[in-house]
Amino acid sequence: MVALFGSAELIATRQWGPLTERRVALPSGPEIEFGVVPQSWADIDPPDPGTVRVVHDGLQIIYSPDGLLRGLVGTATE
Repeated sequence: MVALFGSAELIATRQWGPLTERRVALPSGPEIEFGVVPQSWADIDPPDPGTVRVVHDGLQIIYSPDGLLRGLVGTATE
């Protein structure tokens, strides 16, 4: 997945429960942090406090073909 960012360098990988965090540094300086989760992460109703925090801290959905994450964002921001 890091290859999607071109010549970005992987600088960190961490597990946060079911979420795998990847942090990359772009050659121009900025860092990008992204998380990869199983679909079950968004199935929580209501979402757990950690998931709500991720949504409130600026979750940006890159790929969610079935719309599950849009539903999670709506639930976590109510």
